[in-house]
Amino acid sequence: MLSNAISVLIQYSLIYCLIVGLILALRRPMYNIAGARWVYTLWLVLLVPLGVLLMPDTIAVTLIPSVFQDFSLPGRVSTATRVDSVHAIASAAIILWFGGVLVTAWRFFRTGLRLSLGLKERYQPPTAQQLRVIELFCRRAGVFPAPRVHLSPDTDGPALWGMLNPVLLLPFDFFDRFTRSEQMLMISHELVHLRRKDGCWNLLFCVLHCIFWFNPLVRIAERRFRLDQEQSCDQWVLWDEPSEQRALYAAVMLKVAAPASSGGPIGFRNTVPEVFGRVAMIQDHRKSISQSVLGTIGLVVLLFAVVIVSAPATQAAYPGGAMSGWCTVYQGLGF
Repeated sequence: MLSNAISVLIQYSLIYCLIVGLILALRRPMYNIAGARWVYTLWLVLLVPLGVLLMPDTIAVTLIPSVFQDFSLPGRVSTATRVDSVHAIASAAIILWFGGVLVTAWRFFRTGLRLSLGLKERYQPPTAQQLRVIELFCRRAGVFPAPRVHLSPDTDGPALWGMLNPVLLLPFDFFDRFTRSEQMLMISHELVHLRRKDGCWNLLFCVLHCIFWFNPLVRIAERRFRLDQEQSCDQWVLWDEPSEQRALYAAVMLKVAAPASSGGPIGFRNTVPEVFGRVAMIQDHRKSISQSVLGTIGLVVLLFAVVIVSAPATQAAYPGGAMSGWCTVYQGLGF
């Protein structure tokens, strides 16, 4: 049982390394041919390995090409001493990995709890007039009912906090610092996050971060994922807007990212190159039907490639199945 768990962990760590590396390699080409919205969609393929793992072995065998079937390393050599040593190593590895999962999960929980308690102590409810303005923006965006709104000193601009029932946080000077048009664009950005349930996708990356805490590539991918998430929201907001609105949106982004801002801990913090990259994307934004066509083709091809890459790892979860998996060398070690 322990050896099988180690095999699953190793194989899926390798699988996610391949998938994340593939996504990172495709981000720029996909961005150039299909736009930021489809780049963000690429990250959906992270769910494919989990789906393949949960797929019954009989279904997996019928769906996966036969090139991956009946491929195994011959000659399993196993002695009592060797098996004992392998299981001892497996036990130690499982304890180390599980301890890392608990520590990483506790850090996420502690940070979120501290921020939540701090927000409740410092936020203020908006006035009735301010709330009516927010509700007007929500009706224009087709969001009903409007989310809960609080004024907080912990954010430079609008930000959503929470997953199941998110709260829209606004800085104290939001209604004084920004014009009505700027307010509408910024709130529209956060409402796109709300409609797409981006908080749940962020939770998925937190789970992957906890499971693969030892893999630095996951941390790199998490940063790129959040950047793609923000850029895709920018493109959604500006999809039908004229060039004047794009220029205003870029100016608002630079205003929020200015060094004079408060630097609150809530919300995604862009680096200087990322800010200029988002501004360049906004200025170059063009609505095109070909983007949707090319984006769909690219996503389908990537999904097929990820299924092919992920399928052999099911042997770790189904030791008696027809597919051997990428790490069959461990069979020779007594796994």
